Amino acid sequence: MECFALCEVKYWYRYINKTEPESNAVDWNGQLRMKNGIAVHNAIESAYKANIFTRDFLISNWKLSWSNLCKPICDQQDVDSEEVRNLWEQGARSLDMWWSTTGKLGLHTDRGLVEVMAFDVLQGIPIVGKADLIYDEVLYDWKTGWGVPKEETLAKKFQVILYSHIFEVKKIKYFYLWRNKIVEVDSRDLNPKPTFELLDAMWFALHENRFKPNHKHCKKCEYSSQCKFLLTN
Repeated sequence: MECFALCEVKYWYRYINKTEPESNAVDWNGQLRMKNGIAVHNAIESAYKANIFTRDFLISNWKLSWSNLCKPICDQQDVDSEEVRNLWEQGARSLDMWWSTTGKLGLHTDRGLVEVMAFDVLQGIPIVGKADLIYDEVLYDWKTGWGVPKEETLAKKFQVILYSHIFEVKKIKYFYLWRNKIVEVDSRDLNPKPTFELLDAMWFALHENRFKPNHKHCKKCEYSSQCKFLLTN
């Protein structure tokens, strides 16, 4: 949905046509940050599955995921070495923060549901959701990024609105591991109207096969050299 809101044509290339962007147009540092986040999530998920909550177990599983997900990018693409060092530090610190606060929060497998999947149809669009943890009617989402948004900013995000509808939880807590900060949103305070309007727009675009471009995004888009709309206009 974030991609569709940014540029409908980009959404078509990425998710409908499944176009592979040219290698020199890809933000490999961005890809590395995303893969590092997945590696951190994999390490936490492995701890829950094995019911082993030790730092050594977390770090070893994170390093394994990093080797599988991030190392190929570092080996094959032109990435910033300082970015790699920062991400390595960020991943280790994120897991340290998660490990040191897990006991305090009481988030253990016998008291919560881990990696919960849900399916729903909203405004005619099928939605598949995955929650990192649901405990006592609260949904937790582990975040590995640098920034920590304010509650009012987080409350406007499409993901938060969909979480509240699909999982029917009372509260949503985003745990920003790197900063050791939790931002909490009450489901009752959310305004779902913009999200449902976007879902309506997606339904129309998909059924009519009509996708509008956002020319302001063209210079930053990894599909700009392949975009037929850009080339013909």
